[in-house]
Amino acid sequence: MRALLRKAAFPAVCIIIISSIIVYAHASGITGVTTSGCTCHGSKTAVVSISGPDTLAPGATGSYTITIINQTSMKYGGIDLKASAGTLTPGTGLKKSGSELTHSAPLLVSGSAYTWQFSFTAPATPATVTFNAAGAIGASTSTTSGPWGFAAPKTILVMAASSPSFSVKLVPQGFYNHSDGRLRMKDSVKLYLANTASPYAVVDSAKAVLDSVTFKCSPQFAHAASGSYYLVAKHRNSIETWSNQAVAFSATGSSTYNFTDSANRAYGANQIKIDSLWCIYSGDVSQDGIVDISDMVLIDNDSYAFASGYVASDVNGDGSVDISDMVLVDNNSYNFVGKHTPAAGKRPSQFSGAEAPGNRR
Repeated sequence: MRALLRKAAFPAVCIIIISSIIVYAHASGITGVTTSGCTCHGSKTAVVSISGPDTLAPGATGSYTITIINQTSMKYGGIDLKASAGTLTPGTGLKKSGSELTHSAPLLVSGSAYTWQFSFTAPATPATVTFNAAGAIGASTSTTSGPWGFAAPKTILVMAASSPSFSVKLVPQGFYNHSDGRLRMKDSVKLYLANTASPYAVVDSAKAVLDSVTFKCSPQFAHAASGSYYLVAKHRNSIETWSNQAVAFSATGSSTYNFTDSANRAYGANQIKIDSLWCIYSGDVSQDGIVDISDMVLIDNDSYAFASGYVASDVNGDGSVDISDMVLVDNNSYNFVGKHTPAAGKRPSQFSGAEAPGNRR
């Protein structure tokens, strides 16, 4: 069996976990045949697979399973594993022999498959880990008849958890609770990075959870290169809000953006002030970019049906749809609240931020 080496984009130790063929005449296991295979067994038709985590942090331990599908009437199976680095720990039915794991006794089939569990502790430094496996099946504990086979290589990435690539602070207007200065609930938001030149195409997106106390979320942008982009925030019943200008993003470091400290943090100053915080407008239940009668109809219908729970028509995040949601949407509809974007500019009839003439009571 040939070890597969893969290059990582970071300093890496390549770890090859290789599984050799079991010669079942060796009822208590065999080692040292990880690259040659086992020609003493029958055809190379056994179906072998490895399952478990695809990523591990340095020094972390993951649980893995090797499976041989039994497509014959034979009863016994076995495997052999070798790791060039890291630490292997045998599970039931396996034992450690030098740097390898092998069966302590051929495993009696259970149903249509043989399975073994083992754990692997990753090295302390980033690495690209390749697991290979092989196994064989025999009619008894002392025969070499029966098929054998290799598993497809399984690549595991060993790397430290990345720090938040972006820390974004924002407050959905309806969710803010004036009495305690918090959001009524945590909620998910979708963030986008968009080009600063027309047609302002989105280059990356990430979903994050907005904290109810800090008003912060940490989207992980995995594809955008370092550069300057518009930051776009979308929430399930709020107006899509763009940053006022290009925001510096670092693909390898950290970046921050705070919508809450000024109306002008949003494109077109499209925010409303509550207490000392500038908040993105709520009420776009239909997510069509404007707060209007269509949103009120959705709220009216859900209120009539006593809708509750995680629904878009719950504009203030209190878990139920009622008159309080309707009042907020009615006010924003009266003030012609809608989204402002570099592509569309500012709608002439729309008020925002410090320009808002005041809500109806």
